[in-house]
Amino acid sequence: MLVTLWIKDALQKPYSTFDHINTYAVKQSTAMGIETSPAEVKAALDKLIEKNIVETHQYLAEEKYYAETIYDKSNIYWYFFKLKRPD
Repeated sequence: MLVTLWIKDALQKPYSTFDHINTYAVKQSTAMGIETSPAEVKAALDKLIEKNIVETHQYLAEEKYYAETIYDKSNIYWYFFKLKRPD
């Protein structure tokens, strides 16, 4: 539950990388004296994506914009993430 909250906090800035999200979550957990692994952060992020709370994007350099894409779990480091806006 805390990891999910930390992920949402890290995503207040749109188009964040997994490195940013993971670093933020680990710093928060360390400050509370809790151990959190990148695997735990990834699992929580995967659930947020599956629940359609977090969107996945890829940066298209030639067009210079972030395009929404389907997260295929192949390499989390290729993606940018942002919280989905409520409709």
